[in-house]
Parts: sequence; structure tokens; C-alpha cells
Amino acid sequence: MFQFFYLFQITNQLKILTTAIFSIALLNKQLTRIKWMSLILLSVGVTMVQIDTHTSVTTSLLTESNTLTKDQSMPLGLTAVLASSLVSGFAGVYMERIFKKQRRTSFWISNAQLYTFGIFLALIGVIYQDGIEISRMGFFYGYDIVVCLVVLFASAGGIIVSLILKYASCITKGFATSCAIVLSSIISVYLFDFIPSVLFVAGALSVIAAVLLYT
Repeated sequence: MFQFFYLFQITNQLKILTTAIFSIALLNKQLTRIKWMSLILLSVGVTMVQIDTHTSVTTSLLTESNTLTKDQSMPLGLTAVLASSLVSGFAGVYMERIFKKQRRTSFWISNAQLYTFGIFLALIGVIYQDGIEISRMGFFYGYDIVVCLVVLFASAGGIIVSLILKYASCITKGFATSCAIVLSSIISVYLFDFIPSVLFVAGALSVIAAVLLYT
């Protein structure tokens, strides 16, 4: 099962490259060879970091079965990951185009409209998944200061991403997200006793090199 896990991590990072491709197609951006090299290096680096970080967590799950079950399909899973990468790249670049080319609608009004749809769709999912428990224990059951901080940071992150799309680019967001992955993995060394391997160090250095090369 490890080969399928590695394949997922590799194909999942194709969203960095699809973002660049859609940026050229929808925003008429020009990327030099050096920038393409940096994007490829970034994808490889993030893949190595995530493989090393997640392997220790998922080892017990992956070793339970060495073969695919009847409910699993490698072609279907691979197709889903590739489709996710395409959709992620297109959605990010299209949002960037909307934020940069809007004239009449305020930036904050556009965000409010998007978040309203997001809240509505999320509420439908919550009611469908946990409607009985919510009706019995209340919507905010189990909320404490930590949960509230997580919600606050996630909300602030959404605003920051919108600002990045408007004043920078979707490719810049990809670099920032990749650096955040490396940073969170480094923090987990102190919080969760994560022991980085040579693969992790090589991936982190690749991400740093990609950032320097792109800029």
C-alpha cells in the first residue's frame, strides 16, 4: 500500500503546476524557464516533506492490508486526484482573475458573498451529517477556547488568501502554502516529537531553494 500512498502525494502536488498553466491561459502570465524549474522543485520538495511527515502516522494503517480491497480502485483514485489538481488550479486562478478585474463590486463585498455561499453549503453538510446530535446537544456543544481560536485563524486565513489573490498571485499563494507545510512540520518536532529524516531535510531545502529561485 505504500506505493499508492506515495503516488497520491506525488500526484496531489500537481496542483502547483496546474495553477501555473491556468495562470498562463487565463491571466496571460509569462513564466521563464527558471520559474518553471522553481515550481517543479517546489512540488518535489513539498512531496518529500509530506511523505516523511505522514508516513510515521499512517504506517499502522497502511500495513494492515497489502492489497487493494474490493471497494478500492487505483485508476479511480488516481483519476480523482488528478481531477482535484485540475479543479484546484482552475478555481484559484479564476478567483484571482475575479478579484483583480472587478471594478464595480468592492473587494470586501465579494468576499462576503463568497463566504455567505460557503456558510450555507457547509450548514447543509453539517445538518445532513450531524443533525440529530446538534438538535440534542446544541450547535456549539464542545466548543472551547481552542476551538474558537482554530475557527478564528481559519477565517483570518481565508481573508489573507483573498488578499494574496488580489495583490499578489495564485502562484505566490502556492509558495506560501508550501512554506506553511514545512513550518508546521518543523513545529511538530517540538510539539509532537516528530523526528525528521533525510528525506524531510532534503524536501525542506528544496522548498527554500524553490522560493529563492522563483524570486
